[in-house]
Amino acid sequence: MSENALFDTAINDILTIIGVDVTYKGKVIKGDFIDYTRTLNLDTGDIEITGPEITVKNADCIGIKQGDSMIINSVTYKVSSFEKRGYGVTTVYLVRT
Repeated sequence: MSENALFDTAINDILTIIGVDVTYKGKVIKGDFIDYTRTLNLDTGDIEITGPEITVKNADCIGIKQGDSMIINSVTYKVSSFEKRGYGVTTVYLVRT
């Protein structure tokens, strides 16, 4: 089995276990959803807020663009940006609408 096939199998397994349903372009896909998070910067004391974001398989988000809609847990989000990772997934940064 090739390295890419191993990554694809592992990603499918992970998303099957921890993934949430995402409606994107009329079909349901799986993704690893992270809602808003707060992180304390120990150097400055500032609280940094990030999210929400979802990581999905590249094959499930072909043609994704800024402004696309995704429905997660009955909430509609717009794509603000996205970043393709080197291991077959894309992290999609979202804004709640």
